[in-house]
Amino acid sequence: MTCSPCRLKILLDLGDKKDMPVLGRDVFVNRSLILDSNRSISAYRLSFLIAPAHPDSGTVAKPDLERLTSILESIDPDVIAGDRAAFIKVDEPLGNLRISERWKTRIILDVPLSNVQRGNGDSSGGWRDEKPRLCISDISVLEDAIPLLPFPCHVKLDPYGLSAAELSKTISALKGLPVVTIATAVDTPERFEACVRAGFDLFEGEFFTKSPVSGQKAISPNHLLLLELSARTNREGDFDAIEAIFKKNPDLSFGLLNLVNSAFFRVSEHITSIRQAVALLGYQNLHKWVALMLFSINYSDPSSNPLFDRALIRARTMEFVAVGQSGKVQGDAAYMTGIFSLVPTLFELSLEKILEKVNFPDSIKDALLKRSGELGLLLDTVEKLERGEYDNGLDPPANLGISLVDLLSAQTRAILDSEAEAFKAKAAYTRNRPQNVRPEEFSSRRPSHDRIRERPSLLRRILARLGFNK
Repeated sequence: MTCSPCRLKILLDLGDKKDMPVLGRDVFVNRSLILDSNRSISAYRLSFLIAPAHPDSGTVAKPDLERLTSILESIDPDVIAGDRAAFIKVDEPLGNLRISERWKTRIILDVPLSNVQRGNGDSSGGWRDEKPRLCISDISVLEDAIPLLPFPCHVKLDPYGLSAAELSKTISALKGLPVVTIATAVDTPERFEACVRAGFDLFEGEFFTKSPVSGQKAISPNHLLLLELSARTNREGDFDAIEAIFKKNPDLSFGLLNLVNSAFFRVSEHITSIRQAVALLGYQNLHKWVALMLFSINYSDPSSNPLFDRALIRARTMEFVAVGQSGKVQGDAAYMTGIFSLVPTLFELSLEKILEKVNFPDSIKDALLKRSGELGLLLDTVEKLERGEYDNGLDPPANLGISLVDLLSAQTRAILDSEAEAFKAKAAYTRNRPQNVRPEEFSSRRPSHDRIRERPSLLRRILARLGFNK
């Protein structure tokens, strides 16, 4: 495997020892989502890959227990999982696995039942006394297995490997026990609804990226305005037309003014007009903000929205790869391609209908509709990366012009940047929140002009995760 000039290195060394692995250089992370019955993000599944010893030869590999121990000692869970739990698969007996204190309350080890013996704790290397959270991954019908489960625990089931009667019997047997059930391979919205009805607690799969077959829904007025704004900003339309669109929606106008008057931009004078705000942001930053607002405008907490998370990480991954190869212009196009690849799911509309409402160049349209051109190939490759198809060391398509290390570096950087900005924004929000006010009251209040610059709004927190240029 070759290493192209666009290799991305993220020197985020959180360890004190020189031999500690550096995330983004020595080790890479892939992150998939585990959702609850409300389609909100409940936890992440993490998988780590080790970089080859020599960049110009070899391929990535999965860590053994010794390497996994070293990785977890050098990385803070907040860096890659925010404040959520992290599932990590371990196929080997747990005797040699040591977990640092900061991971013990966050990690859930995904293990086969054969690696867990209740009572003496021999197979878990002393972990029984520390009561680790475990997810048992190789159980189908549980009649004989229930006495062996290390309560409390999670149990992962493939509902499509069981008959309806077996599934009902298994879920019923677990009710009332300290067990959280996870449905795996949930790949359509219809299957998700069936698993909810069956009584599962959590859900893994790509169902949230797909539209239901029931039909199309109308685009809301707010979304129509955002699509119109996207078209205007993409072709750098005149300020009067853009200002008129903002004036149609007071919430968008307030959000934009709140954004540019925040401490993020450090303006010397208070910005009071849409025209001033657009000039300060610039068309490209405004275009990015509008695109991601499509996924967040109807959410009080967009960070719990799986489409928001997937769209942001996909867009940033594509942007980092493209910038490394071709520069910022292609990076911006790659970002918009990543974002709009998930917009059809958001609206439950075809791409053709959505693209009628925006003014994209042919390179983005061809990438979205035909998966053709450099952007189309990059989009297809990043989607496979998200599904874990490169976890076994398979190289990306040769005509893409990047190595697997480049691709994994870009994805790891996208995850790190997203969580780092989310952490800083959350800290600023907590620091400036008034006392004795419920969060829902605080978020609904419109701040005075003086306080606008002192705390990040919801829209500002969204922007922070984009990595905008100041």
